[in-house]
Order: sequence, then C-alpha cells, then structure tokens
Amino acid sequence: MTDLPIQSDKQTVFTLANKPYWFQIAYKEKGEKEIPGDQHNERIIQYHQATSLKATDDETPWCSAFCCWVMEQAGIPSPRNAWSRSWLEWGDPLGSPKDGCLCIFKRGKSNWKGHVGFYVGTSGPYYKILGGNQSNSVSIKTYLQEDLIGMRWPKEQYLDNVKMFTQGERQMAIELIKFCTVILDKTKDVDMDRFINKMTYAINNMDLDK
Repeated sequence: MTDLPIQSDKQTVFTLANKPYWFQIAYKEKGEKEIPGDQHNERIIQYHQATSLKATDDETPWCSAFCCWVMEQAGIPSPRNAWSRSWLEWGDPLGSPKDGCLCIFKRGKSNWKGHVGFYVGTSGPYYKILGGNQSNSVSIKTYLQEDLIGMRWPKEQYLDNVKMFTQGERQMAIELIKFCTVILDKTKDVDMDRFINKMTYAINNMDLDK
C-alpha cells in the first residue's frame, strides 16, 4: 500500500459533480484523522455511531464505520456493521469497478480481516481508494488489485433516495463553477477550494424536475 498524491487543482473539484452523491460526501471528509494520545477526534466518533458497535474512540478500526456513515448521510441504508467484510453481503455485486463503488480487500492471509473504501480509479496493479482509517485518516491510497475480494453497488431501489443531476444539468453546474473560479482567482480573501466544495454540495442537493 502506498500513498497517492491528491490533486488540489480546479479540474479535480469539477469532476466531483460527475461522481455519485455519496462519493462527494466522502471526499469532503478527506483530512479527518486520529488524534494521538488520550484525546479522540469527535468526527471519527460520529462515524462509529453509524454502526451497531458505536465505538467511542478514534482507535477502534473505522474504515467500515466511515463507509456506513457516508452512505447513511446519502440516504442509502448501510450494513451498520464495523466489520469491513460485512460489505460483501451489501448491495449488488459488480464484475468491474464503477466510480464510487465499495471495494473490499483482504488483509494478509487472514480470512476475516479486511478493508473497505470507495473506488477512485486504477493505477497499474493498484486500485485508488478513498476511505477512512487509511494511515489513520480519511485519505486516498492505493491497494493491490490482487487483494480485492469484492465490489458492491447500492441496490437500485435505494438510488431513488439520492438526488442526482441529469447529464445536462450536471454539465451546466460544472460550467457555472468554472465561471465562478475565474472571479475567485482575483479574490484573495476567499478560500476557493472551500467555496467550490460548497457549491458542488449545494447543486447536488437542489430539487430538480423529473
């Protein structure tokens, strides 16, 4: 497993509008990390509350808790299980990866340990994964394809809960964000990345005509 450089340029943010809504939620959590010592990150404890374990620290393994929290935030029922391999029984199986799908990996030779996160892309023999508890944080890292034991996608009945743009609306939103960044480049007192993230979140939660 190796660290993967995460781009912070505008185009990376633009492409979020084309990702599943739950992936956008997960991406916004990037950077949350464990606090060394006796203190605990309250955000990670919130992730834990989406599972039946409901751990109250940031040391208990939390990759599955993070994925559960993300899906529940998106209005999609999760396994509500702190065990990463519980995702193997969730949703529908995939034969090949899709943006934002859940990827479940084995850990070593164990027949019960594992890891779960959201598919970002492929780099040679690796899958790029956005997940929790990766180097003790929410981050993007690479995992060997040969360690993959399953890929899952939400059942169709739950996707109606997720507010998505049509392709035309999505493209219009992307162009709007691009236009805004031209102005923001000249506005030094505005955090451009924060603004774009908020815009992306807002446009994906608009009530749209069917």
